Amino acid sequence: MSDYEEVRVLPTGVYRVRYKQLTPGQIKALRTRTQKKLQVLRMKRNRLISELYEIEAAMEKVQGFLEENQSPEIDGYMQRWESMKAEAEKRAEAYLRDFLGEEGYAKFRKAGFLELQDTLGETWRIYADGTAMRWENGNFRRVCVIRQRELPLPDHIVSVVQTIREQPERLMNVRR
Repeated sequence: MSDYEEVRVLPTGVYRVRYKQLTPGQIKALRTRTQKKLQVLRMKRNRLISELYEIEAAMEKVQGFLEENQSPEIDGYMQRWESMKAEAEKRAEAYLRDFLGEEGYAKFRKAGFLELQDTLGETWRIYADGTAMRWENGNFRRVCVIRQRELPLPDHIVSVVQTIREQPERLMNVRR
C-alpha cells in the first residue's frame, strides 16, 4: 500500500487531505513519543495534585484559625474594645475643645488647621489630620511627627501643639 490523497468537502470548506503510509518503525517511534508525552502529562498532573493537596491543607488550617477567632468571647472583647475606643475619642475631642477654647476650636474645625507661633517666633500649622507644618523660606514645609498607634487623633493634636509651644526645637530639624 502507498500514500493516499483525497479532496474532502466539509461545511467549513474544501480540504485536500494526504494520508501517509507508516512503516512499522515509524509506528513504533510514534508510540514511543506518545508514551513519553503521556508520562510527562501524568507527572505534571501528579505535581499539580500534590500542590492542590498542599493548598487544601493550608486552607483548612487558615479556616480553622478563622473559626477559632470568631468565638463569642472574642466578639465580645472586640465590641468592648470598640466602645472603649469610641469613648476615648469622645473624651479626647472634648479635651481638645477645652484646650483650644470654644472660639479656637470652632476656627480649627472651620479652617481645617490651627495656626500658631512658637517661642522662637516661627509660624506653625497643625492640620485636622495631625500633620504639622512649619513656615520656612516662604512655604509651609511638613515636619515629621509620628503619631502613636492607639492615641486618639485629638490627643495627638494636643501633644503636637504642646510640643510646639513649649519645646519647638525638638521638631525644628525633623522635616520630610
